[in-house]
Amino acid sequence: MKSAILLQLDGLTEPQRAIRDHFQEGGSIVLVLAVMSVVAGVVLIAYWLTRRQQRTAERHARFNDPQRLFGDLLQGLSLTASQRHLLDTVVRELGLKHPSVILLSPTLFERHVDKWRALRPPTGSDVEHQINEPLVAQTRDVLFPRA
Repeated sequence: MKSAILLQLDGLTEPQRAIRDHFQEGGSIVLVLAVMSVVAGVVLIAYWLTRRQQRTAERHARFNDPQRLFGDLLQGLSLTASQRHLLDTVVRELGLKHPSVILLSPTLFERHVDKWRALRPPTGSDVEHQINEPLVAQTRDVLFPRA
């Protein structure tokens, strides 16, 4: 069997012999550390580029999010918690794609609130309706004060 291997070694070309001789010598520790450092550097650069791209995407998503804009606007207005909850409920139950539109004018506010009222299932008593009416009126007055 050894003779078969030796016969094959004699049939090697010059580049094949050079490769065989190089691998038979073994590598130096410096070369191994250099290769590992290069690989680690490539991995770190790829990680950094990925994180940078994710941060950029998050920043753009934050600016293009209608729900986030609506929430920021509600926090910036002088509304009570119950008024914010009312507006949030109206917007959520109507499924508005751009909820901030309800804050643009009294006409749009009334139109959306009326549409929300029409969608609500009728109850046996009008207690809930009577509770919501003053809250709706107060919210309208805060959003669109009369001059």
